[in-house]
Amino acid sequence: MNIAEFNHRLSETISWCLSQEIIDAPREDENVTNRRSLNRQGAELFHEDYRMAAPCKHAGWFLRWRAKGEIRRAAEMLAEGQELMKTAAVTSIVPPLRRQPRSEVLRLLALSLAESGADHAAIVGQVVEARSQILRDSGRHSESQSSEPRGGGLLVYAPQDNLACGAAEYLSLGYFDVDNVPPWDTWILMLGKYLVSWVPPRLARLVQEGLDENPEPCILWANDPSLSKERIEETLGELSAKVA
Repeated sequence: MNIAEFNHRLSETISWCLSQEIIDAPREDENVTNRRSLNRQGAELFHEDYRMAAPCKHAGWFLRWRAKGEIRRAAEMLAEGQELMKTAAVTSIVPPLRRQPRSEVLRLLALSLAESGADHAAIVGQVVEARSQILRDSGRHSESQSSEPRGGGLLVYAPQDNLACGAAEYLSLGYFDVDNVPPWDTWILMLGKYLVSWVPPRLARLVQEGLDENPEPCILWANDPSLSKERIEETLGELSAKVA
């Protein structure tokens, strides 16, 4: 995909998303707020367990033996984090932003993205094409073609790296779903193993909340330093600067 085509898709995405009402600070009662805080503590322990245990996952028996103290501590933190998250029971809290930006008209095309064996590129392509067709039919296609990017940022998501722990969903108030998938209205394309999407400026803070507590690096800003050795960083470097 060349830069002109990417920018065309980006402009359509922005036009589509900005035509909707976007809420970035929904009100919740004290009970829900406290449960979210408890879940955050659990997610932090979950994150620390992942950080400590990941280097030992594929290590030989000797290195694992030497690191047995850290492995045991990581397991304890994981158990404690899971207990906190169980007590918080945030899965019974309906994320207030779950339906934005998620248009009903695109729902059926998008829902299978996180399923095992899903053809990610085909699913994203169907969503993008359906959105483009609706814009053409409504007469908004020419508007999206001429519009310039208006802030926001680019996000990348790797479906196969997802642990689906739910932390990002509840800390972002539903911007991410339980599988860490960003809203389908924001999708642009699949680039290698990554789904590239646009983040509306008003929701960037909530996105960062989700990223901060997500234990595995399956969702990242497109300019994240950890992507510097991959082709996606080279491909999106100039483009992400245009929308930052």
